[in-house]
Amino acid sequence: VPALLNRFHATLYQWLRDDDAADLYARWMPFPSLELAFENFSLMAVIGPFCAPLLFTITLPLIVVALVSEKSQRRRQVMVMTGRHATPYWIIAWLWWALAYLLGLVLIYAFAFALKFEFITEHDFDVSFVLYLLYGVANLSFSFFVSTFFTSTRAANIFSIIGLFIAVILGQVLSRASVEADAES
Repeated sequence: VPALLNRFHATLYQWLRDDDAADLYARWMPFPSLELAFENFSLMAVIGPFCAPLLFTITLPLIVVALVSEKSQRRRQVMVMTGRHATPYWIIAWLWWALAYLLGLVLIYAFAFALKFEFITEHDFDVSFVLYLLYGVANLSFSFFVSTFFTSTRAANIFSIIGLFIAVILGQVLSRASVEADAES
């Protein structure tokens, strides 16, 4: 039956084109499979450049909101009124959030190596760990800086989350443009 349908289709094609030399040939083709369609596709290559900065910057809104909340509850003023100095407060707060970032960084690296995410594991561990640690220190200091502009925790939360996404997308676009410009020269 398939051969008869093929001949019927070829005859109809010749009749419609008014060309006896035109002929259609049928051949067997395999059914498209998922492996052939997505053989060289890597989901981490697409979303990795956006997810990695988000993973390493996720503490920014948490820190900003926590510091603004402490400011709105006037905890530092009560501490100063009881005779304590502000310097130990800032040092303890900075060390606490640095420890939280370090714990998150270790967990991200543990999951990345356990699940074999090449986006993180294909680079030298020491260099990337130190760079992400320095990035965390800069992120932490920037969070303390941003927290000075807000008195409302809701406004601080909304601003820091929107700013986080804008910064990650803008950083990705600018770094990709820089890499492409370097590749052309």
